[in-house]
Amino acid sequence: MLSNTPLRKFKKYTYEGGIATPLIAFWPQGIKARNELRHQPAHVIDIMATCLEVSGIDYPDFFKENEIKPLDGKSLVSMFRKDTTLHDALFWEHHGNKGIRKGKWKLVSSYDHKWELYDLEKDRSETTDCAEEHPEIVNQLALLYDDWAGKSDVLPRDELQVKEIPGQENPLIRSDTEMDVYLKTVNKELKKRGLKILNNPDK
Repeated sequence: MLSNTPLRKFKKYTYEGGIATPLIAFWPQGIKARNELRHQPAHVIDIMATCLEVSGIDYPDFFKENEIKPLDGKSLVSMFRKDTTLHDALFWEHHGNKGIRKGKWKLVSSYDHKWELYDLEKDRSETTDCAEEHPEIVNQLALLYDDWAGKSDVLPRDELQVKEIPGQENPLIRSDTEMDVYLKTVNKELKKRGLKILNNPDK
């Protein structure tokens, strides 16, 4: 998709196009740095830990006599001060698509496909699979992923009892009437700008 260029793939996949997004942090009282970039990766799991640190609240060990798993995320507050490494490794899994990043190496696999290995320092767009050249790194990262998946209760996609809703039956799909209203509004603006008018792809 155009919005992810030059990164590979898009939402739901664990390639960079599906998991990488910029974060803009604005907190004048707590962030002294101005107009600076941080290049180390973080994860959405870090937002919770950050909110807890900023608010001065401890994460509970129990809730109503139920033991709570510890947070996987780490506070971003240290990264607000300087470009520092938060995680030794980061993990992803969605719809059977999986991935792990450790340092410059990223191991990634689409559902029902073999592992692929990429050197993100040289190949952020994930175009050159290095798995055959570095089988030892593939095995090392795959073991780390399996350990994380077990601790995180990640089930293989084939074991999930979740029914996927087909195309037009999905309640999130816009009706033809809604699409017509949407396209009418968009095309009015496109016409003003001298751009090509869109058609309803479902008609």
